[in-house]
Amino acid sequence: MRRTIAICKLFFHIPKSSGMGNVFVNYFFTFTSISMQTKEYFIKLTKRELVATTAAMRAIPPEKDSYSPNPKTRSARMIISHLIGHPLDLIEGMETGAFNHRNQSEFTSYEDAASQYEADTNKLIGMIEATDEKTWDEKQVDFNLYGSKLFTATLRDMCFDFHADTLHHRGQLSTYFRPMGVKNPVIYGTTKEVEEDMMAARG
Repeated sequence: MRRTIAICKLFFHIPKSSGMGNVFVNYFFTFTSISMQTKEYFIKLTKRELVATTAAMRAIPPEKDSYSPNPKTRSARMIISHLIGHPLDLIEGMETGAFNHRNQSEFTSYEDAASQYEADTNKLIGMIEATDEKTWDEKQVDFNLYGSKLFTATLRDMCFDFHADTLHHRGQLSTYFRPMGVKNPVIYGTTKEVEEDMMAARG
């Protein structure tokens, strides 16, 4: 709640004449009441996004997975090796109250990476479904990186943080496909390639 209220306060500084302040405040309060207080919403989001995330993983051409737009950004392969550890981190956090962040995880192929990510995410979903609301809202989980604790958050907040990070990196990856010379996979709605195929099929 503290984090969301801080965001809302930030948008109060937008001049009322712009009409934007109330829009953002209403949005974030709506988001809070739906997702930050119910595990069901997180489960719904996770199941929906799992399809798009695994599709993006399977679309990467192995021969071009070293691509990155800048030397300081992760390559396509590095993004996947980062993402596939996310459900395992959360599973470990649920089981022990802490996890050592899997910043990079090894995998043999993109099909294997997608299949393992799918299996681990479904396991995580099952564990969350079996968790009572008090544990979901109040259980404390430590985020450790390279042996040092970075921060502690509730299980609920940690899950939503990882969900946001997954969307962030998947969005990053979505900008790589065309420069790598492959079709952009369908994530939300259609892509230009899909529309072109549809138009061609219509003659």
